[in-house]
Amino acid sequence: ILKERDVAFAKHIRKSFDESSYHQQFYTYTAKIVTEHVKEIAVLLSPLMKLEISFQTLNNQVIKNIQRTNMKFDRFIETLSWARKNRVTTSTEMIFGFPDETLDSYLNGIETLMRAGVDRINSYNLKLLSGIDMSTQKARIQQKYKIMYRLPERCYGVYGGKVVSEAEQIIVSSKSFTFEDYQIVRKYGLFLEIAYGSGYLSGLIK
Repeated sequence: ILKERDVAFAKHIRKSFDESSYHQQFYTYTAKIVTEHVKEIAVLLSPLMKLEISFQTLNNQVIKNIQRTNMKFDRFIETLSWARKNRVTTSTEMIFGFPDETLDSYLNGIETLMRAGVDRINSYNLKLLSGIDMSTQKARIQQKYKIMYRLPERCYGVYGGKVVSEAEQIIVSSKSFTFEDYQIVRKYGLFLEIAYGSGYLSGLIK
């Protein structure tokens, strides 16, 4: 985002890695538009990071519903081709549970990304966060959300002698998908994470 300054940071991190193998891993989200500066950083930090291009959904109606803008798919294909040539690992994520997303549209979206040749794909559940449009009472009623709660990773502990924890609100069914659909996506997502997200079977899948 800050161009030359961010490239300078990347050079400093890469120098540290080359000299002392520290850090071992670097995690970042890049802007949706993959600029020349982003590409330079991705090449510099290719041993440490993946070039993350988040889609969340490929369903055009869902994209319209949530007022999201994704990278154009032909531009995405060009970026994947560039990344392969420069030995940069690419990654994307999909989120299940948006308004009007169905089981079929979600899985078709993931498999479209697989066929495109992205290196890593992660599947997440939609969490209702305070302040977003989807979390309003109106949206909950309109979309017929059923909510369940879970502990977020590492978000609990004992402080001042009191047990303190946070809870995530997860949409497990709505007017466009059932609880059984949600369970299918969870099972699919587990295999996807082992096989493709972590990369253990990505060669076989390709």
